[in-house]
Amino acid sequence: MFIRNRALSDIDESDLAELITTRTRESQTLEFKRESYGRADQDIREMLRDVSTMCNAFGGDLLIGVDEDDEGVAVNLPGIENADNEAHRIVSSILSNIDVRLSGILTQVVPLSSGRYVLVIRIPRGHQGPHMITFKGLHQFWVRHDRQKSRMSVHEIKEACIRNENAMERLERFLGERQDRFKSLYTPKVGDACLFVSATPLFPTQEIVDVRDSALREILYRPPNQKSAWHLGFNEWPRPCLNGLLVKKADLLPELEVFRNGHVELRMTDILTSQNPDPRTYLAERKIIGYTVNLFRLAKVVYSHLIVVDPIVISMTLTRIQDVYLKSHPAADPFIDRIEKWDNIDQTIDSITVNSLDESDQSARLLLDRVWQAYGFEQAPLFDKDGNYEA
Repeated sequence: MFIRNRALSDIDESDLAELITTRTRESQTLEFKRESYGRADQDIREMLRDVSTMCNAFGGDLLIGVDEDDEGVAVNLPGIENADNEAHRIVSSILSNIDVRLSGILTQVVPLSSGRYVLVIRIPRGHQGPHMITFKGLHQFWVRHDRQKSRMSVHEIKEACIRNENAMERLERFLGERQDRFKSLYTPKVGDACLFVSATPLFPTQEIVDVRDSALREILYRPPNQKSAWHLGFNEWPRPCLNGLLVKKADLLPELEVFRNGHVELRMTDILTSQNPDPRTYLAERKIIGYTVNLFRLAKVVYSHLIVVDPIVISMTLTRIQDVYLKSHPAADPFIDRIEKWDNIDQTIDSITVNSLDESDQSARLLLDRVWQAYGFEQAPLFDKDGNYEA
């Protein structure tokens, strides 16, 4: 059993005990510490080195309260006290003393039968790195090779910068290709328009989806936590396709597709509405908002099942919406009462990177606010002050 392949919230004492029975050894993505880090400068520097070496490599898990032998093999669970306080102290120090600021750090306090705790700190792979320690005049880059930690050479620093730039370029190219293909393949009837919404792991370079995964297919067949009439449960069993898994009704849209690299996208038409006797055509705001929220709620469950720990890139495109109108909404803009028109053929929202989809409604709102702001309004309606979907 590999802790890295478990959702943090699912880890319990039996999982930690298995590290000992299976003689699990420290690795490039796993580090054991018998005790928490002290408060002296050299202890803080050690902690920052441990964290930065992982984020400058592939990310990983730091387990505090797990003892190891000279070979780095887990041998005991002594645990620590005051784990919650230690988690707060360590994360605060990481955020203050590593540049570029490392976001997406997760912690989990696992209680032991002894009354003590193991603190699990999940460190993401840095996508804006390399990340440098800046504690008290120390300006160093570190990286992890297997169990070993070493200063990064100039060549390694340059290589890390290029690697992250290339990763972002590959991702943007992939998303652009998906959006272009969507625009070229889906030609609705005259007067209709299309919606494309997606979520993609930041490093979509490996296959993480098994099309034979029955649990994943059940998630797609009966998506949990869906609200309103815009439910993504299409009562169709997901079927394998060239890219991964596809859910659709016959040859009709909407379509939901999960790629082998973890990319999730929703494609749909019929996003316009009219309001007789008004001759103008409007965006079907409730439909667009409802489907976007429900897609990200579904993607959150999918990524939890797949144990995706990388940041997520979200994107949206509206096609063929030239001369389509949008009204102000009293709940979102109480002091505005007007109607605005979109003059271009399409509207593509620049992709946004979020640490995770744990706050899926708020992630949906990030995109939807930009749609409404493109029309000149402050924000999308149907969300409360905390960004939760209200409909």
